[in-house]
Amino acid sequence: MNASVAAVRDLPSLLGQLQRTGRAGSFVGVVVYDPARPDTDPMNVQFSLEEGRVGFDWLLVQQLNIDDRDRFVALLDANGYTYRTLEANGVPYLRVDHGDLGSLAMRVMSDLYGLKPDDEVDLVLEGVEWPPAASGSADGPG
Repeated sequence: MNASVAAVRDLPSLLGQLQRTGRAGSFVGVVVYDPARPDTDPMNVQFSLEEGRVGFDWLLVQQLNIDDRDRFVALLDANGYTYRTLEANGVPYLRVDHGDLGSLAMRVMSDLYGLKPDDEVDLVLEGVEWPPAASGSADGPG
């Protein structure tokens, strides 16, 4: 696993990178500290591949995720998303695997946690490179 950071506006690109280069078991974990609740542990969500399909997972491990579950479900309902409740490795989670998942991730960051597009979030990466490797010569054009 690798750690990195990205701006909130990069979340759709991270999703695209996972779709292009990911394989079974690959994921992009997003770690968010709620500015309104600085004394709490961070919230964790992820883009992951399951059965060849990318999805957005609301992990029900951290207390902030558990506390904000109903807010997340209300956001899904208000925007026409449906979800499934699943469990893997003893971890329950809510999974959305249809619709514009990049937009959903950005909406979660802005609507639930007040983050702006240029704000940075921490990443935990498995099977995904970020930032993506540049194609072509390292020397550039010329």
